Amino acid sequence: MRGRFIDGNKILYFGIQMTSEWRTAAGESLQAGAIMYADMSGKVPNVRFEPHITAANGDGNTPSQQNFGNNQVQNQGTENASGVVQTIQAGGDHNSASNDFFIEIDSRSRGNALPGNTGNGMSNLTTLSGARLSVSSGNGGLGVSIDVPGQGRINQQILSRQGLHQSVQLNSNLQQIRNVTRLQLGIDRQASAGMDGQMRRAIETARGLNRL
Repeated sequence: MRGRFIDGNKILYFGIQMTSEWRTAAGESLQAGAIMYADMSGKVPNVRFEPHITAANGDGNTPSQQNFGNNQVQNQGTENASGVVQTIQAGGDHNSASNDFFIEIDSRSRGNALPGNTGNGMSNLTTLSGARLSVSSGNGGLGVSIDVPGQGRINQQILSRQGLHQSVQLNSNLQQIRNVTRLQLGIDRQASAGMDGQMRRAIETARGLNRL
């Protein structure tokens, strides 16, 4: 949109919020995420990266989980796809999984371009049960992943020149998973009021991606 629909100096910030949540059959609650913002309101862009990871043990009252030995769910071929790539592969029963992508356009005054801090600074964690949570950034990309041995793996990545990839791979039962990525654009209030029909149609088309 910058340069095509709106002057560059009217964009206040550009941000990405990425969160992966997993509740295992044993009741363990796992969450890994990151926020990356580029503040464009000043003369020099200011980029901020905030990872966060949390994990809570299960309550022990959830039915026991089942895995399928050494079976692995393959995800070959999707690495070469571009755009918004969403995959869910499950080799078990009674799982709940989703990949969601949202685009949010915000208009505000220049006095407060970016939201407050929300990260806790953690980018890697291995739980007592062996689950591995990680958040990474660099080389023009951003990534979040949770790997639970014997149960599966979930992953989200924004890759330079490729786009957004969200994947869920399960070989177990009774798992609850959600991948969410939000693309946020802050626009100067005056510029937002002056959006023409072409720009509005482009935004509405992009918003429809999460329903594909």
